[in-house]
Amino acid sequence: MAIFEKIGEFAKSTTEKAGDKIEITRINGKIKNEQQAIQGLKAELGARYWDKIAAGELEADPCAADIVEKINASLSAITGFEAEIRKIEEERAAAEAAAKAAAEAKAAAEAAAKAAPPVPPVPPVAPQYAAQSQAYAPQPPAFEPQQPASGLEGGAPVQGEYHFGAPAQPVQPVAPAAPPASPVPPASPTPPVAGPKCAACGTQLIPGAKFCPECGAPAPAPAPAKRFCPNCGTELKPEARFCPECGTKA
Repeated sequence: MAIFEKIGEFAKSTTEKAGDKIEITRINGKIKNEQQAIQGLKAELGARYWDKIAAGELEADPCAADIVEKINASLSAITGFEAEIRKIEEERAAAEAAAKAAAEAKAAAEAAAKAAPPVPPVPPVAPQYAAQSQAYAPQPPAFEPQQPASGLEGGAPVQGEYHFGAPAQPVQPVAPAAPPASPVPPASPTPPVAGPKCAACGTQLIPGAKFCPECGAPAPAPAPAKRFCPNCGTELKPEARFCPECGTKA
């Protein structure tokens, strides 16, 4: 019997211990919930305290001065990060606008090239030798009916008899023909005026284009026009106000 009593006491003790652990776990859960609530209230208290400091309604306590300084540093860093984001967005928008303008300029140039009338080819000049060859054509010999032989009685001309004894008509001299004129070469089409080249990719730009149609880079500024002295014709520098040779005002 003593053995059974010990076994029962052990089982009872084990059950009580298990129940105690369950109760302790439940109470620990309540404690954790209260601690989380305290953390939230502390955060709310700090937020309200910071709002008063940021609005200038309250001065920070010396014990919290380092925390206030760290908060201000983080706010300054956030402002810098936001400025970097705006810069990236502005650069991307500018690049997209430049690419769009370059595409529009390229399309306009292609449309203008298609709308321009083609230059008709100049027909070749015909040689001037055909008319001159007629002047050198030989004239055929003159024919004359044959007369009857002398001393024959009743001699009558025989119909249909001809001979080549009569002299031919003299050929009139023909003046030498003028040398043929040199053929006029066909006029070559006027080449288009070449614009500047892109400084980034080297593409030939159309005159007046503001952006490169290939890479979108801005076109280089046109070279300044040359200036010359109205009196002696000396080339002047862009900033010159008087001619260095004759002193005439530019």
